Amino acid sequence: MELEIKITDYTKDVKGFKIATCDAKISSSPEKWRKFNRLAVFHKENRFWISTPSYMKEDVWVKYYDMDKESYDAIFPHILKKLEKEYI
Repeated sequence: MELEIKITDYTKDVKGFKIATCDAKISSSPEKWRKFNRLAVFHKENRFWISTPSYMKEDVWVKYYDMDKESYDAIFPHILKKLEKEYI
């Protein structure tokens, strides 16, 4: 199983950085999404929030793998750990 995270909205632009909100869903899509550098990642109300540089104007997709978890509550600790280890 795969977990996809997609930036859905840039909510703020602070000192050259956009604060983006993301949706996450489980999918069996075989496509590989482009990676991007994150400055911060946190979770609020079942959504992922990611800080990205302001010059990034297009939607950016990130794909992660998860074999067991089927809810945000179960997925989040695993994904956050992966984000911190691999991208931040």
